[in-house]
Amino acid sequence: MKRLDVIVPSFKDPRILVTIASIRRFDDADLVRIIIVDGGSDEELLGKVRSLLNPDDTLIAEPDRGIFDALNKGLRASTSEFIGWLGSDDIFTDNVCASYLVN
Repeated sequence: MKRLDVIVPSFKDPRILVTIASIRRFDDADLVRIIIVDGGSDEELLGKVRSLLNPDDTLIAEPDRGIFDALNKGLRASTSEFIGWLGSDDIFTDNVCASYLVN
């Protein structure tokens, strides 16, 4: 089955919770895996992020050397042939269908 990995780099940004929620609004969200690469959030925010992730999603919470280092960590963690990324303050619109993107 084709899947879409969405990499979200973040650094102490609580807006990531809205970003994750927007990814979950995909019409066929079971085709989407979220990879969060967080470079420095506190445990409170990380706990909220974890509560929104599915078992097959990935959270990499460790220091990095900036957004490009975080994106590269996400790329290394990806297992899909289709990869996208969103900033931690970005959202997808309500009318997104993952199967349309991967096909």
